[in-house]
Amino acid sequence: MKQNIFAIAALAVTVAFTSCSKDNGGEYTGENVNVSLRLEKPAVSGKADEAAVGTPVVSFTSGTLYLTTSSGQIRRTHTLSTAINGDLGVNGSNLNITAMESGTSLTNVAGDVANVYIVANTPTLPASPSMISEVLAVTAAPGSQYNAAGGIGNVTLYGKGDLTTVATNEKEGSICVFPICARIELAGVTGGGDITGFNLNGIFVNNYYNAMVLNADVASASNVVTNNGQGGATIYGDNTTQYPTASVWLKDWAIAGLGGATLAKTPANGAWAYNVLVPGTFNNTAKTTAGTGVVPHLIISLSGIAPASLNLAGTKFLTVGKWYDQSDVEITSFKPGCVYTISASDFVFDEKDPGDEAETAKASVKVTVTPFTWTTQAIKPGF
Repeated sequence: MKQNIFAIAALAVTVAFTSCSKDNGGEYTGENVNVSLRLEKPAVSGKADEAAVGTPVVSFTSGTLYLTTSSGQIRRTHTLSTAINGDLGVNGSNLNITAMESGTSLTNVAGDVANVYIVANTPTLPASPSMISEVLAVTAAPGSQYNAAGGIGNVTLYGKGDLTTVATNEKEGSICVFPICARIELAGVTGGGDITGFNLNGIFVNNYYNAMVLNADVASASNVVTNNGQGGATIYGDNTTQYPTASVWLKDWAIAGLGGATLAKTPANGAWAYNVLVPGTFNNTAKTTAGTGVVPHLIISLSGIAPASLNLAGTKFLTVGKWYDQSDVEITSFKPGCVYTISASDFVFDEKDPGDEAETAKASVKVTVTPFTWTTQAIKPGF
């Protein structure tokens, strides 16, 4: 199974020594350097119930680049944007993202720079940080990963690259920028066994990270896991305290046209999809990620399960709490930058599976994991 992750953005950095200067990270009395940058962005697919898979791209129209010492002291900060004019895309402290794809040069950078960081699609950053740790301590929330127009336009991106000396007075390095979230896509829910019909009321994400530091470090105390626990419609229902109407990034409710006798409930276009923050580690050289946190759960709210002889009247729940790959190996952590997809034909439940409350007995799903060109990891449920 293919497990490697693509880089959403790749940044090539070449450094050559010149004279001396003072940068924003403090007094530096050694040699200065010139830095040449090149940026690449592969395309990715979109939120399946809003646009056909493969059409939208992750939006990288703004961000911030930091050049730091090996101890994390910030020597130079640059704003990244597609709306900046200037020679070779450089205008003071601003860099044009489009121009960087062809190549951009920076001059008079402190010669002790050792690392390059990029963060994009972030919450408000510190105004004048002196250390990169101040930037990476900022937290993103689940709602910041959602974009109503295209579904993936706001995903937070992070990357760190090392600079190495390759010749006298010359350094070079590369950086790949990764998302700090994964994506769940549910292509449908199907009734089996003796079930002849049901209503699909809603879908909820539970056991999710409600806050995540920008470098997705699992060890950070700022990462917050929310599990709303065992319960019924007072938790997993319409406009509850845990799932208010506005929290569209965590749920779908009152799903139009999905009642009645039809046994396969599918969205109008692709899948119901949810971007979830996930901690992980990033391998800049291999352009891969590894997951290090808890897996999210999916809660499915059902009603009107027929026939009446099944004694399943009222609201019932299915809970997906375990995930397996196509080789039946349990996935204990979601990887940043991967999509986990359940097909309608694979998500089949029967009369033995629904319960009176969510987060009781947990079903499992079988998945195929694919990296984020926002491609798909298929999953199959086991109840």
